[in-house]
Amino acid sequence: AMLEVWNIIGLVCKMLVFFITGMLIGQSIRDRHPEEYGYVVASYLALGAIRLVMLLVLWMPLNCVGQRLRFSDITGMWSAGLRGIVALCLAMLANRESNGELGEKAD
Repeated sequence: AMLEVWNIIGLVCKMLVFFITGMLIGQSIRDRHPEEYGYVVASYLALGAIRLVMLLVLWMPLNCVGQRLRFSDITGMWSAGLRGIVALCLAMLANRESNGELGEKAD
């Protein structure tokens, strides 16, 4: 019973983060130029390609130090990537930093 309570609390916290992030992104997306969407898609595809190359290069060393990985494991790790709540939190931090709200240096 206690585990179910903590699962519900965790679910509510995740929903709040997704809701707040959606509101912030929705508010900031109005001020963007259309060509910036192309940069976002290109960045996503480039990061996916880099992640895939990294996993393929490190596939053999990973097999030597731990449990053997199949190609399906590699594709699962590649597709998982950086998603969900961690990606949203990083996006919110990057947005705040680009607006000058973080890391302001005093002269």
